[in-house]
Amino acid sequence: MEGFIDKFIDGLLANHKNDFNETCVVFPTRRACIIFKNKLTAKLKQASWLPAVYSISDFVTLVSPYKILQRPALLLKLFPIYKQFYTNATYSSFIGWGEMMLKDFDEIDRYLIDKDVLFGGIEK
Repeated sequence: MEGFIDKFIDGLLANHKNDFNETCVVFPTRRACIIFKNKLTAKLKQASWLPAVYSISDFVTLVSPYKILQRPALLLKLFPIYKQFYTNATYSSFIGWGEMMLKDFDEIDRYLIDKDVLFGGIEK
């Protein structure tokens, strides 16, 4: 049975032959990118440059003007803010809470939750 990637490659080869200079392919995962590259290479009849292939997260990182910080850097930025409310807190006691907050913020962003509705009941 021919899968999506195989059908996509057949269409790509029919429309572009072996000229992929202005072609960019974006897949949901890096694994799909690797499978695509392997299958395309196997179907090419002559040497050719492959198209640009990215996972969606890599593509967004490439085209976005913003830098995505890694967890340790985010925790270091979040700790001084946390410390304003919990003055006796140490960094080692904060790490667990910080990780939990980052996961919560990530879910809020991922599901486009309205922050005013979510945090509306919390008093300042």
